[in-house]
Amino acid sequence: MIRTTTLSWLAGALLLLPVLTATAVSTALPMVPLARSAWRLEGGKGAWVARGADGPLLSVRGTGEDVTTWSASVPALTPGHLYRLSFDARVMPGSSVSTVTAGPVGVNRDFSVTEQAAAYSYVFQEPAGRPKELRLGQWHLRGEVLFSHVRLTPVAPLYEGNGADSLGEGETVRNGEYRFRSPLMGEGANSSHPLQSFTAGFNSDRWLIGLGDEVIYRFSAAGGARSGASVAANVGYYERGACEVAVSRDGVIWSVLGRLAQSGTITLPVPDALLPAPAIWVRVKGSATPESSAAVSLQVNSLSFRSGARSANVSESGSTAFVEIERQTPGLGFSLTALAARGASGGRAVQGVARGGAGANGNVRLELALVRKNEPTQVSRAVISLTPAGTRFTLPYLSPGSGLTRYQLKAMRADGSLLYAASATRYLSSYEVGATGHAVARLPQGDLWWCIATAKVAPTQPAPGPARAGAAA
Repeated sequence: MIRTTTLSWLAGALLLLPVLTATAVSTALPMVPLARSAWRLEGGKGAWVARGADGPLLSVRGTGEDVTTWSASVPALTPGHLYRLSFDARVMPGSSVSTVTAGPVGVNRDFSVTEQAAAYSYVFQEPAGRPKELRLGQWHLRGEVLFSHVRLTPVAPLYEGNGADSLGEGETVRNGEYRFRSPLMGEGANSSHPLQSFTAGFNSDRWLIGLGDEVIYRFSAAGGARSGASVAANVGYYERGACEVAVSRDGVIWSVLGRLAQSGTITLPVPDALLPAPAIWVRVKGSATPESSAAVSLQVNSLSFRSGARSANVSESGSTAFVEIERQTPGLGFSLTALAARGASGGRAVQGVARGGAGANGNVRLELALVRKNEPTQVSRAVISLTPAGTRFTLPYLSPGSGLTRYQLKAMRADGSLLYAASATRYLSSYEVGATGHAVARLPQGDLWWCIATAKVAPTQPAPGPARAGAAA
């Protein structure tokens, strides 16, 4: 099963239709303006400066023991939606390289920045009940940091396993067992496929838990939760209170499994009385202890879940790509369903569905470009006919090898006018890069082929293409 992602364009603003709830809600988000009127300084020293051809730059200065923050109001930020924060930054000569801080209220990621200007980026899920503001600044940095090209872009997650299940980053199915480990250090920060809701704060790679703060995950992949299910929570920083771990079959009635009132890891079995279940909710929550006087201060660095899976003969690893829509014509609906679906002869393919509407029917040209560092750009093209019922499309490409790959998809009319443009970056693992080696022969028992002894060959990897002369030598 593939989970689809749909975004729309209207009146010059990006609209996000999230897959976080059953009913999609569109929300316009204009570009965050990098102008003096948009930002205010909150503590510490900062200024607007002009350095050569760079134009206006946002500056923060630190003594090594203080905090400086610039804030910009962003009313269109919508709780539960995902956004990519991008900016360029550099420190002035003689400055320390850390710590630079960036994110909305309630979510932050720390960065180390060098004297060489560079681009920085991550994706976050907007929290509920917080001021809708974006913040840039420094924490205990000595010297000066310069920010420019600040940008907030709505994105939608595309969860893509390499098998029948829709799996995101941190999810695997192997040897009859489903496993999840929260990818808090990844590009998606506080977001993940099983994440249901949260009230806790987030910093860089950990949840910040106070009294009553909670994080809830829902696990339903790979056939739901089965026998032998267990939960593990790791508390890195601990000051007071307890981390309470609870589970539920419906997200309403909870069974507390245990509490951890110190740093370390607690691993707890899910009661057999709750299993099997189509889904299991897991909650970590800050709770008081007799010693804490109703105060809680701790940080959860990871949450893990494991259970029996639907099939013992499946080996899958999940991935998450964040799709950015650069252009979508009103009346035209595009849903990307896969960036690395299995194609012919060991290749891969981008797949999706396009739906026409008023003023957006007829034939359109699709163009896919695969961009990789230090490699020629690979281009795949196709022509499809748009209908209101929807047209499935497949754009095959040759697996370019493991590593980061930038996908750029466009849809154009016959005259070249742009109807749709989207992009995403995905890491292709060594198991996904296609056929390794060379075909030798096709036998009744199956394909015979060879590869070098050190090659990684996935159990699901197809054989290479047609046999070459001398391949068996």
